[in-house]
Amino acid sequence: MKLALNAGEPNVIGKRGNYILLADSVEPVDIFIEYMNGDTETLKFYVQRGYTAPSEFKQLRVLSEVNQTIEIEVMRGRVEDGRLSGEVGAQVKAGAYSGLPMVTFGATKLHTVPENANRKEVILKASLDNASAVFIGSAENVGIPIEPGEGWAVETWADLVLWGNTGDQVFIGETVY
Repeated sequence: MKLALNAGEPNVIGKRGNYILLADSVEPVDIFIEYMNGDTETLKFYVQRGYTAPSEFKQLRVLSEVNQTIEIEVMRGRVEDGRLSGEVGAQVKAGAYSGLPMVTFGATKLHTVPENANRKEVILKASLDNASAVFIGSAENVGIPIEPGEGWAVETWADLVLWGNTGDQVFIGETVY
């Protein structure tokens, strides 16, 4: 991802992972790493520096001494053999599924699935009886539509805002670590 950095202003990346690569920059940057267990560390990154963290982190704060645009990759794993570089995905069966109460949208048309630091993903399924799509977002036609009968899994521990027409329903579950 490309980030435009202003000198002295931290830019927060709220993405879990365990590998960081500063793919492109003009000047080095400092990266403050916040781990899932609450530990922190700050490292100086130069262009093309990669780092495999000792455990999973939940967010990064990137700070530059100069105005610059950088390209940074944040991943859960790493593949690099001279021919390719990228993310490694794996299905992890550890954890537990928990169903949350079904939501029927009322007059406000909004529902927030609250933050859960132990959550891996939120699983959403729109009711077949819905009149129209519900949205992962704060308004109609803003965000990702979930058509009636369709389901989505969203990897996030943060708040997740849903929008739906009055009377539409969405079933919610989550997988926690």
